[in-house]
Amino acid sequence: MEEILDERWMDIDDEPVSEAQLQVWQDKFNRKVAGLEPLRGKKFRVVSLLKYAAAAALIVTVGGYSWHQMHKADKPVAMLESATTAGKLLKILLPDSTVVYLNAESRLQYPEAFTGDNRTVSLEGEAFFEVKQDGQHPFL
Repeated sequence: MEEILDERWMDIDDEPVSEAQLQVWQDKFNRKVAGLEPLRGKKFRVVSLLKYAAAAALIVTVGGYSWHQMHKADKPVAMLESATTAGKLLKILLPDSTVVYLNAESRLQYPEAFTGDNRTVSLEGEAFFEVKQDGQHPFL
């Protein structure tokens, strides 16, 4: 297209161009433009494919995460128990690295592994706790 216009521009030589000549050039230009394949169709297909790919990736991600959460919750966690007798003290290291000093005639129940949103233990008697800090999973 530019070649046609450049060629015609060089032919002008400061003389006025007739309406008929302008119409000939315009028709020739329009025929060239009409012969070009529009980019819109190809771009549309690529964009559509990307949308479908993104939707499929989202479905797979959400499905995989849901499956993982359901199966993670199904596993029972074994509970452990530590106890002391009269006159005895006991140091216990919990799965989250919390240290518990259990006083005499006391009993502590705790999970083999902490799961879920918090870390819960059960104490009967007296104990001193050096809790491993974790803002996302409070110690109860």
